[in-house]
Amino acid sequence: MKSFEQGKELVRILQQASNIWKSAGQLSFKERYTLVGNKTKALLGEGSYGQVYKCIDRHTKQTVAIKQVKKQGKRDDQILRMRLEIELMTILSEENHPGVVKIIEYTEDSQYFNIAMEYVEGGSLQDWVLENKQNQYKEDVYRPIIVQLVEGLSFMHKLGIVHRDIKLDNILLNKDPITKKIEPKFVDFGLSFLLFPGQTSEEPVGSLAFLSPEIVKYLPHTAQTDVWSLGIVVYIIMTGRFPFVSTEAVQITMQNIAHKEINFNQSFWIEKSSQAKDLIAQMLKKDAKERITTQKLLEHPWIQQQGQMRANAAGVSAPGINCYNKE
Repeated sequence: MKSFEQGKELVRILQQASNIWKSAGQLSFKERYTLVGNKTKALLGEGSYGQVYKCIDRHTKQTVAIKQVKKQGKRDDQILRMRLEIELMTILSEENHPGVVKIIEYTEDSQYFNIAMEYVEGGSLQDWVLENKQNQYKEDVYRPIIVQLVEGLSFMHKLGIVHRDIKLDNILLNKDPITKKIEPKFVDFGLSFLLFPGQTSEEPVGSLAFLSPEIVKYLPHTAQTDVWSLGIVVYIIMTGRFPFVSTEAVQITMQNIAHKEINFNQSFWIEKSSQAKDLIAQMLKKDAKERITTQKLLEHPWIQQQGQMRANAAGVSAPGINCYNKE
C-alpha cells in the first residue's frame, strides 16, 4: 500500500514537472536575466558540466544562479542525463523544501541548457569546515546543520530520489545576516535517479572519498548509499578528517572503504559524546541492509537533542524534531 501511494504521489509531481517543461522557454532568458557585473565577475563556478553565473532576475529583482551547459561535444546519454537532472530538480522544487536548491526556470535550444536556480550566498560546506576548525569539538555548533541535512535527505528519499553524489562541495549554505542561522541545501543532481521501493542500481557513480562499500565493490545499491555518503560528511564536520582516504593510492582508499572500521579510540574522538559516536557508527555500517535509514536517523537520540533544545527555548516538550518552520 505504501509503495502504491508513493507511486501515485510521484506521478502527480511528474505531471506538474511536465507542465513546466511545456511552458519553459516562453520568456527569453536574455530578456529576463542579466549578469551581475561582467561575465568574469559574475562567474560563480565552472567545470565539465559548464558554467554557473550570478544574475539578476529583472522580473522579480532577485539574485539567481544561472547554470549554462553547452551541448556541443556531449554524447546522447549525457544529454538525456541533463534532462533527467532538470526533471528531478523540478520534482524537488515543487515541494518547496528548504533543504534543496530550487529550480526557477529553464530553456533548452540546439546549443545550450540554461537553468535558473535559487542563489545561495554562503558558500559550500567545504568552505565552512575549513573556516570553523575551532568548533569541531562543539557538537551544539554543528548539530543544527547535520539535523537539517538529515531532514533534507529524508525528504529526497521519500520521493524516491537518490542523490548518489553527496559530498562537501555539493552542499551549499544560506546564512542569515541577522540571526546568523545556517541553512544547508543539497545541489548538483547530475548523478541522481528515481528509485522505487525494491529497486536497485548497479551504476558505479559518485566521488571517491564519499563512495559507499557497495559501490566500491560494484554491488547493487539503493538509497542507503546516500546515508553512507552523508555519514562521511558528518564525520568530517565533527572531526575535520576524512575517515578512509589514503594519500598513497586510490586502490587503498577503496579497500579502506570496503573493509576498514572506524577507530573511535583516536584522540579527536575523546571529547565527542557517546551518542555522536553511535550516530557515525550507524551511518557507516559496511552492510547497507544494517545501515540506519533516513527515517530512523530522524529518531536517533543525537538528532532528537536538537528538537529538545528548541523546545526548551520555547518552554514546551518535544516529541519529535523538525528544524524547518512550516507555515
